[in-house]
Amino acid sequence: MTIRRTIILGFSLIIILLLVIGVMVFRLKNAEEELAHNQQLRYDSYQAADELRQSSDDLTRLARLYVVSKKDEPQQAAEYLREYNAILDIRNGNVPRPENYRRIFWDFAAVQGKNPNPDSAVQMSLTDLMKELNFTEEEFALLDESNNRSNDLVNTEVMAMNLADGKVGEAERAVMRPGESPGETAIRIMHDFNYMENKANIMQPIDEFFEKLDTRTANMVADTQAEVKLLVIIVIASIAVLIVVSLIIMATINRSVLVNIRDLSEKLSALASAGGDLTRSVGISAKNEIGDLGNSVDAFIANLRGIIGSVKLESDKANEAVDLLGGSISKMDSAISDVGATTEELSATMQETAATAESMSTSAGEVERAAESIAKRAEDGSSVARDIHDRAGALLIDFRKAREDATDMFLGMKSSLEDSLKKAEAVNQISLLSDSILEITSQTNLLALNASIEAARAGDAGRGFAVVADEIRKLAEDTNTTATRIQAVTQEVIDSVDSLAGNSNELLEFVSNTVTNDYGKMVGGAEDYEKDAINLDDLISDFSASSEELLSTVSNMNSAIQEISSATHVGAEGTTSIAMAGASLGEEAQRIVQEASDVRESLEKMGSIISVGGVILPADIFLQKKIHLQPKIL
Repeated sequence: MTIRRTIILGFSLIIILLLVIGVMVFRLKNAEEELAHNQQLRYDSYQAADELRQSSDDLTRLARLYVVSKKDEPQQAAEYLREYNAILDIRNGNVPRPENYRRIFWDFAAVQGKNPNPDSAVQMSLTDLMKELNFTEEEFALLDESNNRSNDLVNTEVMAMNLADGKVGEAERAVMRPGESPGETAIRIMHDFNYMENKANIMQPIDEFFEKLDTRTANMVADTQAEVKLLVIIVIASIAVLIVVSLIIMATINRSVLVNIRDLSEKLSALASAGGDLTRSVGISAKNEIGDLGNSVDAFIANLRGIIGSVKLESDKANEAVDLLGGSISKMDSAISDVGATTEELSATMQETAATAESMSTSAGEVERAAESIAKRAEDGSSVARDIHDRAGALLIDFRKAREDATDMFLGMKSSLEDSLKKAEAVNQISLLSDSILEITSQTNLLALNASIEAARAGDAGRGFAVVADEIRKLAEDTNTTATRIQAVTQEVIDSVDSLAGNSNELLEFVSNTVTNDYGKMVGGAEDYEKDAINLDDLISDFSASSEELLSTVSNMNSAIQEISSATHVGAEGTTSIAMAGASLGEEAQRIVQEASDVRESLEKMGSIISVGGVILPADIFLQKKIHLQPKIL
């Protein structure tokens, strides 16, 4: 497989895995939203069910209070009856539901004589609310059964209220005992075992309803939590697969590119070290672009080998030409002087070229060292960027953990503080009790005064009773003083609790709005820090690759310049020698014929060297002999 196909396939797999991770993260977000919805639905369902139970208890409580207070406190009894009917109207959807109805409501209404909160825009029966919350048919069946069992209890409450109102019919007379007043009968039938048994029969299906509701909503939340856990596992597994695929791609690229490039470099170095032995081949077996490059090098060597073979053939022909050289010597004498002058000019030019090449070689060496330094710094920068990325990831994890811990602590403290504040509201009951004590002491004081008056009227017979009445009056005054002090202390406690509630709410609001947002900003900053580290790592990696390519290019350029410089030096020396040879060539022209045999031997030696090693002879091998031939003439 080619390198291009390998890279395309690898990055395609990475993109597919990233898409899978993106889809799973999207589904995970939806699952978390569904989990929050189910948890809220579970809470709302429990609130609706608890309202049903609480309203039943409130109806019982108000009916009992009505029959107890009807005789002595008819005005308060009327308030209890109003609340009794209001509960039924609200539960049946006949009137709008008050705001914050599920908080403490009827206890405040009993004191204020009216509903403590205004009506909301919602007018819906409790049954319709339960339908909106998707209560099951089985749960509604239990509620219907409880409703069917409530007839006896309702009849008892209606009968008790009629007795308390003085409405005595046949049904009411049937439950009255001899010597018992209607009010006493009303109180008795609202508190006897039969009443409690009827109420227990009503509550039994409601209790089963609570159990089934709790089981159903808990299962809904558990199923959603299981789905969230599964999606988290899938996301983690996809990330692990992505990492494995990335490592495989890196290993494949290393094996198919870097290893083959290293192999090609070593074989080319070995070929150069062998003096240019063209009988060798590179032999890269990779089925990719590196293999194609190796095959191209082998083809080049084969072509060069063919060229050298042609040179050998031409050298053989040169041997034949040497035999004809003698006849041409006379024609060469006239051109020797011109060749000498031209050769001297060429030698001077090549010396200047050699000096320029040496200067270029020195500059190229400095550029190469600078490129090496850049590559080394790029590698160090890549390592630093990876360290920054690792620290950014660790910092992001720490920030997220700190935010989660702070949120959990805040929610726990908020719940505990709210519970404590609700419990502290019980101090208000002390004030109410103190008012009751003051009223009782006032009535006791009045009774003691009446008793003293009656004792005075009775004369000596009532003297002892007058003493007792006076003691009762003093006791009532002491009780009044103590109750007044209790009220003062209670008011201070209430003020302290109200102040504590206000400060606590401000603290909770500060933590919720400021601290939580600050944690969010820290997490966002850490995420940006991590992304910047990734971008820096990618940038330095690209820069490192570019610096490596620059180093390779500069190294090749430096080698080429050095070769040019060396060849220029050799050429300059050769042209100088040619010039000198040209000066003496005229004098020794007559000896060329005798030296032709030496030329033939040199050509034969060159042919043998080419046949054995395929080495191109350096130019000065021809200068080892005393024959000085102009290359253009040859």
